[in-house]
Amino acid sequence: MNTQNSFPEVDLSYSFLIKNRHPSRMCDLAIDDVKKSGLSPEILKKANIHLFDGNRQDLVNKLGFAKIDGNELLQGNELLEFPYPSHDYGFEKPIFSVFKPIPGLDNEKKYLRPIGKPALPYILPEVFNVSKKTNVPVWITEGEKKTLKLIQHNQKAIGLGGVFGFRAGKDSDFTADKSLWTEIQGFNWNGRNAYIAFDNDWRTNKQVRFALLELCVKLFCKGAIVYIVEWNIGKGIDDYLTSVDDPGKALENLKLQDTFVSKLKPEYLAEIIRAFAMTKEIDVAESQYKALIETMAKSFKVKSKDLLKDIEKKRSEYHQSQANNIERAFYYERSVGSKKVLAIDPLELLNFLADSGFARSYFDGAHGSTLLRVQKNVVDDASSEEAYDLAFGQISKLPEQLTENFTRKQLAEAFAAPNFKFISDSQLKKLVPHEFIFHRDTRQNSYFYFENGVVEVKSTGRSFFEYGNIENKYVWKKWIRNRKFIEADDITGDFYRFICLICNNDNKRITALKTAIGYLLHRYKDSGNAKAVILVDEKISDTCEGRSGKSLVALSISKFRNLLNIDGKRFKADENFALENITRATELVCFDDVKRDFDFEALFHAITGDVEVVGKYEKKFCIPFEDAPKFCVTTNYMIMAEGGSADGRKAEYEIAPYFSKDHTPKDEFGRLFFDEWDEAEWARFDNFMLDCVQLYLEKSLITADPINLVQRKIVQRTHIEFYEWAESFFKISGQINDDKMHWYSRDELMESFLEYSEDFEKSHERISRDRFSNNKFTTWLKYYCTHSGMIIEEHKGWDAGKAIRGFKVVKQ
Repeated sequence: MNTQNSFPEVDLSYSFLIKNRHPSRMCDLAIDDVKKSGLSPEILKKANIHLFDGNRQDLVNKLGFAKIDGNELLQGNELLEFPYPSHDYGFEKPIFSVFKPIPGLDNEKKYLRPIGKPALPYILPEVFNVSKKTNVPVWITEGEKKTLKLIQHNQKAIGLGGVFGFRAGKDSDFTADKSLWTEIQGFNWNGRNAYIAFDNDWRTNKQVRFALLELCVKLFCKGAIVYIVEWNIGKGIDDYLTSVDDPGKALENLKLQDTFVSKLKPEYLAEIIRAFAMTKEIDVAESQYKALIETMAKSFKVKSKDLLKDIEKKRSEYHQSQANNIERAFYYERSVGSKKVLAIDPLELLNFLADSGFARSYFDGAHGSTLLRVQKNVVDDASSEEAYDLAFGQISKLPEQLTENFTRKQLAEAFAAPNFKFISDSQLKKLVPHEFIFHRDTRQNSYFYFENGVVEVKSTGRSFFEYGNIENKYVWKKWIRNRKFIEADDITGDFYRFICLICNNDNKRITALKTAIGYLLHRYKDSGNAKAVILVDEKISDTCEGRSGKSLVALSISKFRNLLNIDGKRFKADENFALENITRATELVCFDDVKRDFDFEALFHAITGDVEVVGKYEKKFCIPFEDAPKFCVTTNYMIMAEGGSADGRKAEYEIAPYFSKDHTPKDEFGRLFFDEWDEAEWARFDNFMLDCVQLYLEKSLITADPINLVQRKIVQRTHIEFYEWAESFFKISGQINDDKMHWYSRDELMESFLEYSEDFEKSHERISRDRFSNNKFTTWLKYYCTHSGMIIEEHKGWDAGKAIRGFKVVKQ
């Protein structure tokens, strides 16, 4: 398609932005947007910027979602894609894109980032290339377009995703100093000129000024010569450069301004002290640091020794408060006319909550962000009420007299006021979102979390370490068991003996069942070996027996992993909300005591693919395969799904009939499992279960030779009396009788069975809908032979010239 000819309104020099999209008025508006910032076609091509040209699924793959507030992004909007480059210079940096709808969404949602991806600095390769060349000045500004505009005019520039975008988000410690991103620290700043070009409203916008001064101080403490650049036309640096005739000359003139200290006014004193307090490392020489203090003291009209004393005091208070989870800066005193008022600083209150571990993260685009609480590297769900309680409780730790005119009691009254709005769900959505990389099982390792630390299990053994040794990874609090791990030399406790008994003390069966337990405990999922573990009674019966211990095996898994137990008798796979109770934290789903007609095939996709969860009154969400739960089924019947697809998705284990409703585990062991165990018994149980994981990692998933699986399937598909007749007719001591391998008439076989079973004989004689028919007998006979090592074929015989229906039976 010739886009240049098909849509003449598009500026032909920018037509490459359209790529494969059909030109429209919206395309024209998108191009006008980048042209408004003065970006040339050359710089846009260099940055690989273009209109998104994929479908909805492509958008989901890149962004994580395709709609906002129920509105499809691809309907009525054009999305301008800004790819983020990846650079190999000593650490990993993820690649992601920013999408800009033109127009369609409010300003708050104008720029959309992929869920789970923080706002990393935007740095093109040519800028990275000068990271060690301190003679090359570097500009720092907001956003991609301003950055590209500076680069277009031969400057080296770094773009931030917001004024506080220099603060490290991913992998940062929430209780530590908010340091610079590793990407920014990767530059050698010592002796380099750094020009900060935030929007020109920083003098009137307190939040922007807080960020600006903090960045200036952090860069100075890295050795940079820092300038705050100001201009007289337009808000952003791109606005200014598009308004002048010679942008290159204008930029050189902007560089002639004095360093950031010259911009300081006396009213900024508290803010600059705060900026120094929030900067943990000071790498410049002591003489250079003191010289700056003296220069600032003159600007603030205070003594340099007093300024230095105030800075050190504030730094000490701040970092002590970080250690104690205390921050005092979310209130301040201000004047309203002639009156003094005690005000809440919403930004600092959010900073306090962030320092206390509150954060947002995106797990699903449709559901928006989730509020969390992070303490060390343990993550838990949180609420606005919890955030309020923490902040309100903080007030009691403050001094009685907060400011010259206000007390701690007055601050508490402000928090308790009915119209207090600073810690609400909407306000907490302004917390910076973070990506949490959780500690995960791998193909070779499995981890178990206890109160006193983490146990790592490998095929070669296991080791124990404390949570502080998990570097740059997080653990869900709900993963941590509410007991301590105790090493035990003896694992032959109640549960070990229980496993031996339900395996009939058969070592091969014990080993196989231990690998099944290990498989369910191991959180790593292999798409090539994803199975549901089926626990079924060994005993051949046409009636529901139960109480053999199957559910107790599944319950044991819940002592380590988050188990969702679904009542198998009530479960209906075809219902809309069949899996509604699955959450992202669910690690194992057990369909307990399923009925005879359980639809196992309905679980095929959930076992080997992503799990889609649809809840009542909630939007559906999808759990990726690698994060989705494993599945277990307990049943008194047989899972009748057959064929390659079914066999590849199930691992069946027979439970010996040692226990029953008349002889329970409590009868055998004299105490209830789990509820009546002491610490020593728990230790034996924990060590046995971890041995199961080690065995699974060593040997993979093993199934024992079947005992009665085939026979039970025949009984379930036919009838116990039919099975008993067929076994006695075709076999001797369980082995096929060669003398019975020949042709039979159907009537002959039917008569033999009816003589064996009086009940079926009477049924056969009835003339009714439930009459035992010849066709049903034929179906049963074929099923039995096929699953018992025989081949049966229908063959006609002849008697006195009359065709007789019959069967030829031979060994397989």
